[in-house]
Amino acid sequence: MFAVFGLFCAKIFIILRFKGAVYFREKSLIILIKMFDSANAFLYTYAKLFVKGVAMDIGAKIRSLRLQRGLTQEELASRCELTKGYISQLENDIASPSITTLIDILNVLGIKPQDFFAEDDKNEKIVFAKKDFFESECGDGKIVWLIPNSQKNDMEPIILILPPEGESYIRYPFEGQEFGYVLEGKIEIITGEESTSVHQAKKGEAFYIDGAAQHKIRNAGSSTARIIWVTTPSNF
Repeated sequence: MFAVFGLFCAKIFIILRFKGAVYFREKSLIILIKMFDSANAFLYTYAKLFVKGVAMDIGAKIRSLRLQRGLTQEELASRCELTKGYISQLENDIASPSITTLIDILNVLGIKPQDFFAEDDKNEKIVFAKKDFFESECGDGKIVWLIPNSQKNDMEPIILILPPEGESYIRYPFEGQEFGYVLEGKIEIITGEESTSVHQAKKGEAFYIDGAAQHKIRNAGSSTARIIWVTTPSNF
């Protein structure tokens, strides 16, 4: 009974942490976790991080690990018996996982819970090399993720690579803004639900988009297009 209650309490703590709320003092929270679920050491670790106000961006960490393992959202979802939509919501901090679900995901990603919840190095990394980058599909092209765990930041930069006539996935309306710079090729920025507005940009030109309108990018040239694309808040 105590173990069940401990899991229940831990789930509440995770939900509260996702909402950015802190309702318990450090000492009482840690004692509670140790009393009711001492067998799960990682819950104790999470409790310490929670009350200390450590930025524990679960969604961003899961996405980073998934990309390192070369898994798509659909592949991760399938191995955990979840849906692709749920994984997407989880990585964007829209949904919070149950303890059981989180453990299943971490098992598939091949990481121990205590390692997943380990406190980050106090010396925050500033420079990222090519070995730190990850790639994933994006419509007809692909994305190069330049900053690992960038979802914890205010901005998220990527490089979008599109083949001739290729299109990115649709970016649905959100509260934010985007900036882009064309490194190679010629593109079209298509906005509106019915693609009512088309704007062209070529190598050396930049664009700025209000996230309030649905949009996507299309390669309008005969060669590969490469674009630096930045969004705020982080939500690629």
